[in-house]
Formats: sequence, structure tokens, C-alpha cells
Amino acid sequence: MDNNFVFHHVRLSPQEQPGCHVQPSWELSYVIAGSGYRLIGGESTPFAQGDLVLVPPGLEHAWYFNSECVDGIVTVENITLMFTTEMLRQLADIFPVLSRDLSLFGALEEAIVFECGVRDEIVERLNTIDVKSDRDRIGDVINLVSFLAANLSTAKALAHKREDNIQRHKLRQVEIFVSCNYGRKLSIDEISRHIGMNKSSFCAFFRRVSGMTFINYLNNFRLEQASYLLKTTDEPINAVAYSCGFQTVSHFNHLFKARLGVAPSSIRQRTPIPSDAVIEPV
Repeated sequence: MDNNFVFHHVRLSPQEQPGCHVQPSWELSYVIAGSGYRLIGGESTPFAQGDLVLVPPGLEHAWYFNSECVDGIVTVENITLMFTTEMLRQLADIFPVLSRDLSLFGALEEAIVFECGVRDEIVERLNTIDVKSDRDRIGDVINLVSFLAANLSTAKALAHKREDNIQRHKLRQVEIFVSCNYGRKLSIDEISRHIGMNKSSFCAFFRRVSGMTFINYLNNFRLEQASYLLKTTDEPINAVAYSCGFQTVSHFNHLFKARLGVAPSSIRQRTPIPSDAVIEPV
């Protein structure tokens, strides 16, 4: 039965997080550190540290993280437990008393979140599993899946809305536009016109679906690109700042220190560039 589940505890940069995907297994995702917005079956909603969601098989989903400063390193941290429908069938055969609760999984077509008390218990059980070896996890995973089954009836569904498919498309338009134009001066008026909205509607839309203002998103994107260039090239700091769209070096230095907790020069000192380094394009 241990081949029917996978447990991961990872620390990654926001760029290393997997993009939108569909998988054949159930996925219980717990965000330890990080924030941003999640896309599940066309639904776009902001999330923060402590987010816990159960996603059924075959449902398109992704977590898009903002940059977070943890110990001076841009990173996110999450625990994921994936288990198969075959595992649920085996548990029902081995433990008939659980079959009624386990059958509730089959009725789920939407991602769900749990009420506070249940959520806290799930998190505690995930942390217990986390400190054990793969070989010793099976019993705790079975207990956790059984606990999930017993509490499915009180969980809250994350409903899918057709209008969110349109919102998702517009948000993707913004992301592509920024990635192609972040190196020059951009205005909210320009990006609003680009996706066919007026300025006030765009600002409200972007904050609702991403959990942040467009200016914060743009600055975060530029800072991520600047951090990459500082680590992988020997370009002067002022050249990096201007190439990433900042109008003044002083503004760049201020935002960089406020966001990452260190000065741009410190990033370069921590990560000397090897003489034979291959520089990849941003």
C-alpha cells in the first residue's frame, strides 16, 4: 500500500514551483511559508501561510507564490501528500468499518478546505508524518486519510465559476505583458488598456485575484530578475537596476533591501560568479 502515496516537504524558490497541472491522484497541500494566489479548476483565490486544500484527481490546479523573505533567502515551503484512489479501495476492503466514510471521496469533484479545528488536527498529523522515514509513514498516512474521510461531510468546497476562467485569462495576459516589458517604464493605464479594462476596474480586479496591487507585483517581478542578474552576471548594480525597469538606483536599493532584507551588493558578495559560469537568459 505504501506505493499508493507520496509525501513531500520542500523548500523552493517561487520560480521552481510546478505550474498548472492535472494529476491522477488526490493531493493534500499545506503551505508552511509563502503567499500568493491559487488556481483550482478555473477558480482564482488568494492564499497565505497555513493554507490547506484537498484537490481531487483530474482537477487542474497550481499555486503561484509571491516572493517571501525567509532567513534572507527568497523561498517558499510546503508539504504535499498525494494518495491514489486505489489506496482508498484497499482501505475499504481491509477496514470495512471505514468503507462508508471512504466512499465520500468518490462524490468529490471540487477542491475542499476544512474548518479550523479539523484543519489544525490535519496539520498536526502532517507534521508527525514529516519527521518519520518513508518506511514508517504508512500507518500515519492511513490514519490521516481515514481522518479526512470522516470529516469530508463538514468540509467546504471551493466552487468553480465560469467567470473565473475569464479572470484567469486576463491575469495570464498581465503576467505575459510584464515578463516581456518589465525592463521599461510601465503604467497602470497602459496595462489596463492592454487587457481591455479601465484603470479602476483593473486595480480592483488584480488585487482580488492576486492578493496584491499591480505595482507590488511589478516591483516583485523586477526584484526577482535583478536578484538573478546580480547572482549570475558581473553587470554593475546600477546597470542591473536600469535594465530591470527601475528609474533610479536609490529607489532600487530601497525596494531591494525592504523586500529581501539585504543590500544588492550583499547578494553579489554571497554568490561569487565562477569564471566558467554559463549565464542563462532571463
